[in-house]
Amino acid sequence: MSTSATLRSINLYRLIALLTILGMLLFTLSTRAANQVSAAEELTNESAIDAANRLVTASGGQLAIRYSEATGVARFVRAVEGTTIPLSGEASSPEDKAYNFFDQYGAMFGITAARDQLRVDKVLSDDAGTTVRLKQFHGSLPVFNVTMAVHLNRDGAVTAVNGTFVPNIKVRDVSTLSADFASTAAIDAVNASTKLAEGTQLETTEPVLGIHKVGLAADEPGRQVLAWQVEVKSISGTPVREFTFVDAADGSIVESFDAIEHVLDRTTYTTNGTNNYDLATVCRDEGDGPAVDPDCNAAHEFAGDIYNVFQNGFRRDAIDG
Repeated sequence: MSTSATLRSINLYRLIALLTILGMLLFTLSTRAANQVSAAEELTNESAIDAANRLVTASGGQLAIRYSEATGVARFVRAVEGTTIPLSGEASSPEDKAYNFFDQYGAMFGITAARDQLRVDKVLSDDAGTTVRLKQFHGSLPVFNVTMAVHLNRDGAVTAVNGTFVPNIKVRDVSTLSADFASTAAIDAVNASTKLAEGTQLETTEPVLGIHKVGLAADEPGRQVLAWQVEVKSISGTPVREFTFVDAADGSIVESFDAIEHVLDRTTYTTNGTNNYDLATVCRDEGDGPAVDPDCNAAHEFAGDIYNVFQNGFRRDAIDG
């Protein structure tokens, strides 16, 4: 065999060996990537119960969890016995810690992509700690009447998460009806359902297109609807402030909630850390700003939330109607 033929044979063997090594490397990388994708998909497709069980195990069982009848997923989780909710990874700001929780355990609430589905609305801090409130979005559309809240203690550890999230949204994202049509439909509906004094004039704010879930306020199962949210207010005459949801496909009224604030008349008391009700004093009255005591503020606000559930969900203004 000539020298040139021998060199060609050696180069051919080297090329084959190089291609073999390259193929093995590509196979290893693709297998590793496939495994990573499978793990991510498994976490994304995790059920609410499975995610809750993971958190229960991680916390040693020191949790209280409640589920929503309207959505079928969790609506409340709290660490008990003075513990906190364990999270992995590093996060410094309250907002990052909130997203960190949802990245790890959001499936319990039906959340699959926290940074796409939730946007920070407010960060509130007091002597007890910090609360991060987040609003739900479906693409660019807001999901109405949905707020998630992540509570952190003074040391910055997560102690509780609550709120209602609407999972598995499957509605069209383009309205067949205009905002002007929705405004007219909302005013007509309020005129038809409310006893207004003669001369009462109504106007609306700019309608907002978004996702509305029927029955959410009453924690009952209901359909998802692409709807215009229209706030109807009175210019004169009978006080009116009504949030009306107009179906963006057929113009029907999906739901309507009265938002007149003066119907509430709350007086909240504190026993100042004792069990003696004779020592109770008023810590916050209707129309007052926040009190110094965070427990007083929580009781005051929760009383309003309870009223709104019965008024908006069942049209009950009091025990006697």
